[in-house]
Formats: sequence, C-alpha cells, structure tokens
Amino acid sequence: MNFIAVSVLILLSIYKLIYASQIGLVPDEAYYWEWSRHLDLSFYDQGPGVALYIRLFTSIFGDTNFALKFAAIFATFLTTVTIYYTGFSLGLKSKQLVWVLVFASLIPGFFGGSILIMHDSALLLAWSFALLSTVRYLKTKNPIYIYLLFISLGYGALSKHTMVFFAVALVIWILITPSEYKLLGSVHFWLGILLALVIISPVLYWNYVNDWENVDAIINLRSSGGANFSKVTTGIYLISQALSLSPLWFLGGFLLLLIGFTSRYSSLSDTNLFDKVKSFLFLSGEFPNNAWKMLSLNAMILPLFFLLMSFKKDIQANWVFASYLSLILFFAKFMEEPGKYAAFFRYTMIIGLIPAVLLDVISFYSIPISKLVPMLDPHYIIGYRQDGFKEIAERVEELRQKKDPSAEMIANRYQDAAILSWYLPNQPTVVSINIMQKNQYNLWESIEKGKNYFLVHIQEKTCQKSFVFFQPYLKFMFEDIEEYPEVDILRDGKVIKRYQVWYLKNYQKSWALPVSEYLGRKLPVSLIHNLAGVNPYEMKDPIENVGIELFTNYMDREGEVECSFIKK
Repeated sequence: MNFIAVSVLILLSIYKLIYASQIGLVPDEAYYWEWSRHLDLSFYDQGPGVALYIRLFTSIFGDTNFALKFAAIFATFLTTVTIYYTGFSLGLKSKQLVWVLVFASLIPGFFGGSILIMHDSALLLAWSFALLSTVRYLKTKNPIYIYLLFISLGYGALSKHTMVFFAVALVIWILITPSEYKLLGSVHFWLGILLALVIISPVLYWNYVNDWENVDAIINLRSSGGANFSKVTTGIYLISQALSLSPLWFLGGFLLLLIGFTSRYSSLSDTNLFDKVKSFLFLSGEFPNNAWKMLSLNAMILPLFFLLMSFKKDIQANWVFASYLSLILFFAKFMEEPGKYAAFFRYTMIIGLIPAVLLDVISFYSIPISKLVPMLDPHYIIGYRQDGFKEIAERVEELRQKKDPSAEMIANRYQDAAILSWYLPNQPTVVSINIMQKNQYNLWESIEKGKNYFLVHIQEKTCQKSFVFFQPYLKFMFEDIEEYPEVDILRDGKVIKRYQVWYLKNYQKSWALPVSEYLGRKLPVSLIHNLAGVNPYEMKDPIENVGIELFTNYMDREGEVECSFIKK
C-alpha cells in the first residue's frame, strides 16, 4: 500500500474519530459494552468475540466514549487494509487497488457503521482475515495460511454466528473444485479444523452448562421476530441493501452477474443448465481461477440466504455486510476489465460515487440536513438515534436523589438497562427485569426482595404512543408503585425520546411466579370470556386482572401502530 493510500485512510479514520467523539452511544453498543464488563465464555445472543475486543480497548482507555469509538474505527481501518492486501494478492493492478479502497471506504453501510462498536466490527475483521488467508494459501501453498484461515474462522464464530456461512461457502468451493481436493488429504487442513474447534470450544461448553441458551437464541430467531413470526419483507430487504450498498453500486452487483453470464471467458453454447449456472456465478471458464471461484461463492452466500429468509422473516441490512468484502474485490476487478457490458458497468460504478457520498454525508450530518426537510419524522433522522439518553439518565438520577437515594435503577428492556448503565454516575449495572423478554440479562443478577427501585422505560419511536405492557405485573411484584407521567425529550422542537418512571416499593416476587401458577391451574380461556364490560379489578384471580388489563390497554391506546417516514 503506497504512502498516499495509507495517509488517506489514516486521515479518514481521524476524521471519523473526531466526529464520533461528539456523539453518544446507541443502546446496542452499551449492551455489548456491558458484556465486556461481565466477560464469560459465551452470551445468550452471541459468542464473546465482540466483548473481548471491547475489553482490550477499555483496559487501555477506560470505560469511555473514546475507547468504544476508537475500537470501532480501528476495526474498520484494519478490515480495509486487509481487503486491500487481499486484492493485491489476487494480482489486481494499481488502479484496481485504488478502487478497492474507494469501495471499502465509501459503501454507506460500512461508512455509517464504522463508528459503532457492534458484533459486525469483529466479524468483518475476522472475515477479511479469512479471505486474505485463503487467497494467500492459494497463491503460495504455504500451510501457515491454512492455520491463519481457521484461526480467523474461529474468532469470527466467537463474534457472530454468521461466520458459519464463510465455512459453508468454503466447503462448497472445495466440492466443486477438483484441483483442491488434495486439501482434504492435508494434515494441516484437519489440524486447522481442530484449532478452530478449540477456539470455539468455550462457546460449546457454555451452552452445555447453560441448557443451550445460545442455541435457543438462534433457533427462536430472536432478532427476526421470533420463531413464530412470519412476514414477507423481501421488498424492505432489497431496499435496505440498495441503501446500504448505495443504489447504483447495488445495480452494479446485478451487472456483474450479467457480465458473468455473457463473459468472453465462458462458452455457453452446447452446455447443460448446470454449466450455464456455473458460468453465471463466475464458477467456470478461464477467468475465475480457484481464488475467484471462492470469492464468488463468498460474495453471494449471505445475500441469497437472507433473500430467501426475507419471504418469512424480518431481515436486518447489516446481516449481509460480510459478503460485501468479496463483492468489493469483484467491483474493483471489473473497473478495469475489458469485455461486453464492462464499459457500462464502469460508468455505472463511477456515477454511483455520487449517491454513495451523499448517503455517507447524510449518515453523519442528518440533523442539519433534516432541517431542510421539516416533514421527516425524527425517528428516521439518524443523528437523533443516539441523542437524548444522557439527558434521561441525568433526569432520573436527579429524581432518585430527591425521592429515595437508596433505591436502585432498573429497566425492562435490555436496551434501556444498558444505556442507563453507560450514562448514570459511576456506571452501575442496571438490572433488567425482562418481563416477557429473553436476553443476556436473564442470566445475570436479578432484583432483590425487600428493596426499592426506580423503573425506567424509554420510548425511541416517539411517533408511536408508548404501550407499557409490563405495568400490570408491577402491581403484584411490589408492595406499592408510584407512577410518574411520560416526559418528552426535545431537540430542535422535535420529540426525539420519551421516557416514563415508576417508583417501586418493597419487591416481593417475580412476575413469572403467579403466571406459572395460574397456567398450572387452568387455561386462560376465561380471559376471552370476561373481556366485555368487566372491571379487571373485580376479578378474583390477580393474573386474570393482568391479562384483561394488558388487552384493554393495548386496544385503548392512541397513536400510530407504526411510524411513518413522513410526519402526519
């Protein structure tokens, strides 16, 4: 990498760090930071990879905003450098390598996400090292790269379950590449697999002693709405990918398939359907050597898998990001490649710089830009996402000091608990009571009998009226409750957050106890029969009261069920 390229990357990273130091955390960042303070062999949601990575930086810089933002930006820097050297090892020319840096730096999903410390920070770093190790092995046949590949796969699996798709693509690539069958006879290959298993063994052991909680999170698809959730979200999935990759660069991905199908390197006459599909996917012909075959599978496995899932599940845009790394190399390759449609592809990608840069600018400066479009709902203005939490923490702490300094803060949502822990004085661990939820807080300390608490609920979708479904349960969990009214947090005349506080006296029992007792006695069909014209507080069974009150509160609430992009 030449001096100019290094300088540009460093300057861009410094710019991001200066910008990030002026903003706060989003709740998920605080959640993973809490993991780093409670290190374990694994966690309910994922393995310990991101927690270990964060702990490295907080050990040096303390539990500070700088530590977390620097960790995120440094991971992005290393990932970019690694994918650059992967392109270099593939034999890309100087101009093509410049395009590698351009795409890796300006893809909106990467640019906006680079200042957030998430699972993807560690995953993308591990994925890029795995790509480099595979390409270097194919070029040099040095077995050291086999071990580096499986170390990368192991750490990536510790960071996010998505890493398994790299391994799946690798297996498919070996199966369709006879010249690589000799890998299966290599002792280094099997020792590498053993090394990867050793690296992920803490997660396996943790699951064994914790009733396979981590596996439960995968099976029940908590991040996709749960195992019973079914909804076609394909349109939203495609739009989110177009915005994350940039619209014209997203189109460029389809143009690459067109190039592959009509490439001068593949003769499609008199071939069967399987051969045509292989050519379409860059898996046959003279051009795609073994490394490019591997990259082709790597680039497509996540987009195609989650495209299929989108017919039933809600898919988050960032789940596909790891495959962008291989796609970047294809983009750069064909920026200087001759052939049919290549010129059209090149012009599309160059013009695509404009929307990509615009989306990058919007991701960092959405608040001043939104003032030019006052009709936008605050929930969809990115800059407001991390704002307001510090003010909420300061306000509830002031209330606690006045009302009952001995009481502790708790929350129901894990996001609320984590972000309060970050912003409260001395950063205490805020317990999540997890009514009707399941996450890592279920496995941590709980609230104590006889103690008083302040329960905080934060509404981030302010365009939608809060539905506090857990409130009825509080009436038999605590001796007495005092409810405070909702409070709006304003910025530029817009409501960006809404929060509510309950003062809870003398904790007595878990919400789950009466529920389990009730369900053990009879089915809750009486809830349906008694909904019309019944005062829930006249019911004999307290859990029936709760069920009716929950249903009534839900049906009577006002406001939109979902937020609209344009304010109404």
